[in-house]
Amino acid sequence: MNIIDLQNKTSAKKGKVDIFWFQNLDIGLERTLFHKIHIPLKAFDSGLPKDTKPLKTEVIVDWLNLNLNDPIEMDKLILKSGPNDDTQVTIDMGGAQNPCDLKRMAFNKVSENLYEIDCEIFIDFEYQEIGKNETFKFQTEVKLNPKIKEE
Repeated sequence: MNIIDLQNKTSAKKGKVDIFWFQNLDIGLERTLFHKIHIPLKAFDSGLPKDTKPLKTEVIVDWLNLNLNDPIEMDKLILKSGPNDDTQVTIDMGGAQNPCDLKRMAFNKVSENLYEIDCEIFIDFEYQEIGKNETFKFQTEVKLNPKIKEE
């Protein structure tokens, strides 16, 4: 099975955080405020035949229901996710969306709407039979868009 080795092939670039309202009464979801985080990675060669060379991809953390008193204040927030919660963490690679778990994502405020993050994710490459599972650690900054969207 392939070994991707993200830790030695790429690094995280500056990302962004969006906030949006979403409701789906068909599934019993009342109007709820969610955060979505996009963290692009420096283009790299994954070694997988289905990927462009170099591959441009990103880590996406979606459907974060943080229940914050102030949705634009994320300082000192520490996130974790697992396979049994509603947060979706993915990275597109090998022609597939590969599920991930946040082992730890810590936010520290740098300035208004700008946060440094220190992150460790577990990537389940075996789920889509892309390669061996691995952990990827990175630090970067994310810019929060304070304008809340309606989806």
